[in-house]
Amino acid sequence: MPSLQHRKRVKKRLLNKFISNLAMGRFDGLYSLQDIGSGRFKYTPDPNNPFHYIRNNRKGQQIERIQPGEMETDGGSIPKFAQIFKGLSPWEYGPAYLIHDWEFGIGPNGTKSFEASNLTLAEGIWTLMNRGYLNDKPEINKENVRTVYWAVSGLGGRLAWKI
Repeated sequence: MPSLQHRKRVKKRLLNKFISNLAMGRFDGLYSLQDIGSGRFKYTPDPNNPFHYIRNNRKGQQIERIQPGEMETDGGSIPKFAQIFKGLSPWEYGPAYLIHDWEFGIGPNGTKSFEASNLTLAEGIWTLMNRGYLNDKPEINKENVRTVYWAVSGLGGRLAWKI
């Protein structure tokens, strides 16, 4: 059986490989959220400077612009028990969750696959940690990027995608 130190080294190497494969984009524009109760919000893009996310490839070249329209959102659909961990509140990575909710809301009938939508979320969180949005820049935490990515890529995410 491999030693604990060996398992930790392998885990760290895999985490760094996952993170190194994420491209960073850019968040821009403005939006407003209106509380509509039960932890749900109405998202409205600013009419003069709409919120959007620019996805880049790993060379830094723009490959996509994602601009959500009006929708309902709960931020990140983080289970209550997981919200006690630092960085895993429903709004810690709010701009990335908004982009993901927009893409996810399009669902299987949209132009993006389940996997591509989840990759955009991971890239968005990594972008927020490194570049921020407006005056907000969460602490860099590679584990949180991977944890959220795995969570949305799991069975619960797959079942929600098909609804």
